[in-house]
Amino acid sequence: MLSEEEQREQEREKRQEERKQERLQKQIERRRKLEERERKSVKRASVFELGMMIFVSNKIREVLEKSTEENAKFNEILAKSLVDLRKFTKKESKSLKKDVIKESKNNFEENKNGTLELIQEATKKKMNGSLAKHIAYVNPQKETAKRWKKYIKSNANTYAIGKDKLPVFFTKVVQEEVKNVVGGKSTIDDSCRKAISKLAYSGVKIVEYDTGVKRNVDVWVRQQMQYAEKESSQEINNKCAKDLGVTVFEFDAHANARPSHKKWQGKRYDTQGKLYPSLYELTHGEEKDYGCRHFAQPVWDIDMPYAYAKEQLKNIDTKPFTFQGKKYEGYEARQYQRELERNIRALKREVILLDNQGLSSTEAKIKLKHANAVYKAFSSEMGDRVHNDRLRIG
Repeated sequence: MLSEEEQREQEREKRQEERKQERLQKQIERRRKLEERERKSVKRASVFELGMMIFVSNKIREVLEKSTEENAKFNEILAKSLVDLRKFTKKESKSLKKDVIKESKNNFEENKNGTLELIQEATKKKMNGSLAKHIAYVNPQKETAKRWKKYIKSNANTYAIGKDKLPVFFTKVVQEEVKNVVGGKSTIDDSCRKAISKLAYSGVKIVEYDTGVKRNVDVWVRQQMQYAEKESSQEINNKCAKDLGVTVFEFDAHANARPSHKKWQGKRYDTQGKLYPSLYELTHGEEKDYGCRHFAQPVWDIDMPYAYAKEQLKNIDTKPFTFQGKKYEGYEARQYQRELERNIRALKREVILLDNQGLSSTEAKIKLKHANAVYKAFSSEMGDRVHNDRLRIG
């Protein structure tokens, strides 16, 4: 029979474990809500991308048909088409920017309020005084609008197909294919198929003019949403923690993190570097890496056990498995899964673009069916679900 002291210790450990599980569930719920908020903006970006590809493929056919007519003036036809392309891009970009800003304002307001509610609950403080004033510290609406306005430009050179900016891609394709059609090397339909293949497998990329980095529009919007929401929540938590004298933070953790991030996920840091390493000593700035989803929560009660025990962190990744003769594990498995998703999206775009041109899409549909089967089988072997939201286009 346990003594009273042993019983009290047992009860204390039980309460700590319950609180720990609550924290884990809140982290999971936070990630789920973030994904839900992203979805609408990503869908809008996908609609924009598909609309751009349909317009470009239609314009390519139009130029090919007009340029192969008798006495056709190719340079004039090309020049007019480029003007049309720039006008369409300007119109669609403005619409995309307006819709994404509107949606993200709502998302960040919800994110801000949710973050403050979690802080209130964790600290047992009322939403007044020291906590309420933190609402003024962060203005996600203003910062978000600035972010979208900085990168979503109406200039056609903001976008790229493959390595080439949009007007250059268009010019190269029509110049090459007009020669092929006029020279009898291919039919207009064959040339359109080639252009559609290039469009579908590249997708429309947005060019960050200050870095030159190119990313597909839907992927770029998703990453920007993740980064901005993470920074917004982190800033609120940092300022509230500072106001309440809290210096210790703990990173969350997720399966199949990139190898360099696995070293510090689930661990704590101290802004003063006393009880734990400082943030830079722990991560060396890697928490700012592009696409990093790790978030640091203030440790309001220093006696609370870690949300993730060492054993949990050790076994958090996908177990090694073999698929089609190749061994996969952890981060590598996640990256290959993303590659399969990109391939499915490309094939879906190809089917739509071919159908839009009245061309046979049978071969592309067969490839798509096979790609879906491979993706489902791989995800099953990996022990993961099928991410339908990552397979959608338009």
